[in-house]
Amino acid sequence: ATYKFILQVKIRDRYYTLDELEFDTTEEIRSISTIEEFFAMHPNGNYVVTSDLDFRDTNRAYSTFSGVLDFQGHKVYLASRNRNYLIINQYGNIKNSDIHIYIDDVQARNGFSGLLSTNYGIISNVNIVLEESKALNDVSMSLLLYNNRGTVENFVVHAKSSLYTSYNSSYLIKENNGIIQNGYIYGEALEAAYSTNQLNKYVGSVVGYNNSSGNIKNVYSLVDVNTIESENAVDKQVGN
Repeated sequence: ATYKFILQVKIRDRYYTLDELEFDTTEEIRSISTIEEFFAMHPNGNYVVTSDLDFRDTNRAYSTFSGVLDFQGHKVYLASRNRNYLIINQYGNIKNSDIHIYIDDVQARNGFSGLLSTNYGIISNVNIVLEESKALNDVSMSLLLYNNRGTVENFVVHAKSSLYTSYNSSYLIKENNGIIQNGYIYGEALEAAYSTNQLNKYVGSVVGYNNSSGNIKNVYSLVDVNTIESENAVDKQVGN
């Protein structure tokens, strides 16, 4: 059977539809309300999240997910001090997430990717807030994922704090080989304020590096990407 839930509000004897959700019972839908249930997901399952999930005090990571994961707008809290990413690989559909990130290491960090390492599927309708970031020479930093080989669409990034880096970093994705579309980035500047001895700096507001197969379209950025005056010309090579 197919079921439809309709959320309505009644104003002066008239009903107005605010939202609706439709699903087919031929596919089992399971709920997630705790981080223990999150790490117990079947890799090909169909899940809805029913409460906020706080991963800041655990260093576990989920391996490979190929199903459907609907956060339904619930908050996901992540801290860099305990992990590089929450999910290693995803081939399915992750949607409707509200991710709040704290880059709170006491020493400079090498590697943080926010939600996941590599995306081969679809990530859609995602809100990302950088709540806290310390002024350290971090490298290889991004807030959503490391390598996009699928589609990332309909996103907003709000940098309440600056991201500090010298190399291979971005407010969204470090490396893009897929499609990034329909997004908005605003807030504090990305501070590429440290020198690097690499051949390329790979720092940008949307991606650090866009490969020839990568496609970025309909993305609007209000953030500055600041670099430093240096004898090394690579230190000035940043993108917005």
